[in-house]
Amino acid sequence: MQDTDFGVEHQDPGERTAAEQTPASWDGQAAMPRQHAQGVIWRGFDSPDLGNWDNYQVQDDETGGNIQNRSPLAAKRMVVKPVEDLTHRHYAELYNFYVHVTVNPCHTGVSRSELIHRPARGTAEGTQYYYRWSTWFPRDLNRHIDFPMGPGIGGVWQVITQWHQASDSGSPPLALSAKSNKNKQDEPYIGLELSSRSEPVVWKTPLIYNAWHNFVLFVRYSNSVSDAPGKGGKVKLWYSMDMALPQPVTPFLSVKTTAAPDVTKGPYLKHGLYRSKDYYGPLVSHIVHCGIVEGDSLDAVLTP
Repeated sequence: MQDTDFGVEHQDPGERTAAEQTPASWDGQAAMPRQHAQGVIWRGFDSPDLGNWDNYQVQDDETGGNIQNRSPLAAKRMVVKPVEDLTHRHYAELYNFYVHVTVNPCHTGVSRSELIHRPARGTAEGTQYYYRWSTWFPRDLNRHIDFPMGPGIGGVWQVITQWHQASDSGSPPLALSAKSNKNKQDEPYIGLELSSRSEPVVWKTPLIYNAWHNFVLFVRYSNSVSDAPGKGGKVKLWYSMDMALPQPVTPFLSVKTTAAPDVTKGPYLKHGLYRSKDYYGPLVSHIVHCGIVEGDSLDAVLTP
């Protein structure tokens, strides 16, 4: 990266894309799929600003501990920059922009710097999307650019990307979090969490600093849970590091993801960093996100 400032899987036929149906069409050593893309619906960073996002949220000491929407602080806390050294262009990035997110101290409560996107085609029952992005957890202690990790105890958490229910309160049904194993601060991990499950962490991988973590997530929005093909809320995750093509790491998981017919009032994506007061309250955190896109197929989000 350039010098910054900073069991048996149940297959739902309705969710299988051409890429999954024809694995022979993929070159396992190549960075790009050969399959033709169907369509990217939305890109988060195709210009050096936050103009493609519906809203921004900042919460720290400078906001008095309150959430400020579309605050002028957003452009300071979430800075979009070009990747000038193309040798660091990762596996499928087209526009070469990244966002360097800073979360400043908040001594009175939680803190955040988050971007909000409402799915471009709404979230009516059964609507489905694929999301692709990459995340970099910086550690450069000499320049005070760091993604700190607290002890793995209750109340200490950090959410890096979430799909939030229509309301502004409550735990999101779907989130990617960065945590440490219980009482082991030296074993941080990234976890996929489904809040409605008795064991919410359904997948995790070690959090490696100063490397790209690549994600693709399939979401079907629904207010019901069903194992029947084509029914109910579904989630599936693909993952890789650095230049590798993301590979499936979970089956299709049934979960209530929530849905709504109105694009302005339904579930929404939040991208950035949202963290607890415990341990993180007085700290400054840095995280980098790159290349988030929303598409109607796996092929679309994997093809630049």
